[in-house]
Amino acid sequence: MKLKEWLFSEFDFKLRKHYRRIVISSAIIPIFLLWLVWALPNYFSWMGNTSLVIWSLIGIICYQAIVVPLHLIFKYNIFYILIAISWPIFYFLIILATGGIHSTLIFILVIPLLTSTITLQQKETRLIGVVMTIILALFIFIEPQNLSDPAIVGQHFMQVFLYALIAFYFYQMVSDALHYKVSHLEAKQKLADMLELNNIKDIFLTTVSHQLRTPLSIVRWNLSELKDSSELSLNNQDILKVAQDHLDKSLVIIEELLKSAEIDIKKYELANKKSLICINDLIEELILETRSLAHQNKNIVNISLSKNKLYTRGNYQLLFGALFNLFDNAFRYTKNGKVDILLKESDKNIVLMVIDTGVGISEEDKKHIFDQVYRGQNVLTIDPNRSGVGLAVSKKILELHDAKIKLLSELDKGTTVIVELIKVENKID
Repeated sequence: MKLKEWLFSEFDFKLRKHYRRIVISSAIIPIFLLWLVWALPNYFSWMGNTSLVIWSLIGIICYQAIVVPLHLIFKYNIFYILIAISWPIFYFLIILATGGIHSTLIFILVIPLLTSTITLQQKETRLIGVVMTIILALFIFIEPQNLSDPAIVGQHFMQVFLYALIAFYFYQMVSDALHYKVSHLEAKQKLADMLELNNIKDIFLTTVSHQLRTPLSIVRWNLSELKDSSELSLNNQDILKVAQDHLDKSLVIIEELLKSAEIDIKKYELANKKSLICINDLIEELILETRSLAHQNKNIVNISLSKNKLYTRGNYQLLFGALFNLFDNAFRYTKNGKVDILLKESDKNIVLMVIDTGVGISEEDKKHIFDQVYRGQNVLTIDPNRSGVGLAVSKKILELHDAKIKLLSELDKGTTVIVELIKVENKID
């Protein structure tokens, strides 16, 4: 941006309310001080050069009466700069009139720093601090006789050093405040972007659900009707059966992929919609849901649940779906075997173990077991129509609940899945 454009661009009020207070006080206080000095000169004889004080006050009042209204109306940077320059000059004139380096009003030099800090002007705070420190240091040369007195030189050095230190701290405060503000704005923008992305995903899921699942379901129903028709030859019925099987597999995969995408959306809701969940009750419900599969595969099921009611916080439906995949896999890929379901507690966690004597997982397949749409070679022969999304979804859901999942397995010997959930107290009980 060119200098001319910047000078006549709109001034950025970062702390508008505080800046207005500064402007109002800077208009009222000089008028009040002028009245005091004018009306009660005997009380202000200590100032030394009273005439210079009076003319300095008149000058700053007239100057502010012109420039401040222009700044408030047009809000140009140039008017702010003119205001910012006038006050340090005024303060130095007051100090000069009241004794120079011996002035009891030397503390007023902090006010310009305070003003620039209130407006969060980082460059201005640094510039004012440096310039005013240098001018203050040079003040000792106004009265050369002061240089011959070591005590006065030492006192002035301390004044300059302390002022430089105060200016540095003011500059650091502005820098930290601006850094916090930028970080806050970036975080706010990231949140807005994530919410927008979440909304897009929601629209995508709705569209895909309608555009893919509905037509495929209709095709599946029509294929089923054709396959059962007596007018078709056995060869054509076999062809339709193959087509229907592939269509069923496609529907399962689409359903699981949509479910996986839906988890990403629900994680934003989960943060604000966690409820108390009794894991004992959830496990019992899971066992009821999967017992028909266990019976179908002639599995022996051993259940050992903690006598104490164990609770965690989360989304019941999501957690149910995640653990259902683990139970379903154990019963589905174990034939004429045994499945142990253990639920116990430690100091901070709830530990769920699902142990089966099924087909197990090879070392190569274990590397990819939580990858989306991946299936071990040994399970493809048992149920080729599964999608391979289930464990990936389960892991994602459990991570949303700050839970951990670990899988131990040996090919042809079985699998052990260990889930650790965060335990919370049930205050209702």
